Amino acid sequence: MKLSTIALSVAVILGATATGGSWYTGKQVEQRYQELVAQGNESLKQLSQHGIKAEIKNVNLERSFFTSDVTYSVEVEMDNKTHEFKGNDKIYHGPLPLNRLIKGNVIPVMASIDSKITSSESLKGMFEQPEILVGHSNLSYSSTVDGQFKTAAFKSEDSSFKASEIDAEFEIAKQGEGKVNVTIPHVQLIDPEGNVDITFNQAEYRVSFPQESRDYPYLALGDVDAKIKSLMVKSVEDNSEFEAFEINDLVAKGKNTVANDFYEGVADFSTKLALVGKDKNRVELGKMTADIFMKSDAKATDSLMKLAQYAPEELQSVNPQKDIEALTAKEIKFHLNNLSFENEKGKHTLSLVLNSKPFDLNTLFGLGFEPILNVFAQSKLEGSLNIVAFEELIRQLNLMNTFSKEDAVRSAKAATDELIANAQNSGLAVVDPDNIKVKIEIDQGKVKLNGNEVPEQDLQSVLFMLMLGLGGIGQ
Repeated sequence: MKLSTIALSVAVILGATATGGSWYTGKQVEQRYQELVAQGNESLKQLSQHGIKAEIKNVNLERSFFTSDVTYSVEVEMDNKTHEFKGNDKIYHGPLPLNRLIKGNVIPVMASIDSKITSSESLKGMFEQPEILVGHSNLSYSSTVDGQFKTAAFKSEDSSFKASEIDAEFEIAKQGEGKVNVTIPHVQLIDPEGNVDITFNQAEYRVSFPQESRDYPYLALGDVDAKIKSLMVKSVEDNSEFEAFEINDLVAKGKNTVANDFYEGVADFSTKLALVGKDKNRVELGKMTADIFMKSDAKATDSLMKLAQYAPEELQSVNPQKDIEALTAKEIKFHLNNLSFENEKGKHTLSLVLNSKPFDLNTLFGLGFEPILNVFAQSKLEGSLNIVAFEELIRQLNLMNTFSKEDAVRSAKAATDELIANAQNSGLAVVDPDNIKVKIEIDQGKVKLNGNEVPEQDLQSVLFMLMLGLGGIGQ
């Protein structure tokens, strides 16, 4: 038999198989599509916490052999106005969708979908493109959905909010586990009442999440990585002392899990901080880093997280007392570890470790300090301020305030000497040649200040001094 005959026979068999498979797949897609719409509407309900109501409605699917056409509307209600966006999806049936086949992709999938959403007439002037979202996705036979989409650049009517195109990639399995990567080149928010202009540049957000938990549906579980090239907070007032505060090269990571009925979260971040003066002079404040650990009862935390899904008017009829009591009936941990702030001259550090034992809120108030102190298992607050780094910071700030170089140095030295004197006179800190240090420890109802136990009769006055006096050290 000639090779051409064999090839033709194979092509006919494959064609017949693909045609029959496409018709069958089209029926499968129709059912799965309704499931995806229901899941989408469930996710949109979370917008209610921001005063936004959104719903996918009027879904109409017309099926043929190789493709299906879907039209729908996305209704959004906010600020007492309702906007309707039109959606159009072109579904190419598997097992070999035509839009993939013409590109040489012969990996079988249930469906390949091209999506477009166009703006309502009332909002068209706010978007750079009529098509405010363009996307492509694939639906596998295991019901995993993967794809990508891009939104059009947007600005509000009064230009108080602007956003560039947003790119996203996603992969989500039927049971809920998946990952999402989002890239946002530019966002600007201007608050006229607060006289603040906030600008984000080159933000990236990557999250992976496990299978949805029926026991804890409101807990944020999974891994998060975030990067922001720059975040600038700028004053729009002419009489402001500084033009802008900058957060640069922000890198953050986090992971939330449930283990042994406890909700646990770990996170760390690093960033560089700077001030920009009216004359464009810069003060590089330094690098800030920290890591965080949190632990609380999973069920109670989930119940309290649920409240975040409520619209503001719904919260008025909710009493969270039982959930709070359930939360405090188990140990709670919050650790802010290794918070450091470092410039070229030295490093400031701070650690806060709070560990609570199970307690009843109703027994804490009106009975003095002892019940409150007994709530804490081994806990501490420890800080260290580097004297040379502090003096360098003041010197740089003075230069931005039009001081001469000599006056900037002289004023910084005077401010540092005053800081040291206040710390020594307060009796709350330990001063050595390099640092000013404070350490407060609480354990089993006992309080230690810089390693020395505070007598019970002095607790009230010492704690009061700590609340007021530590702030006075830096004045």
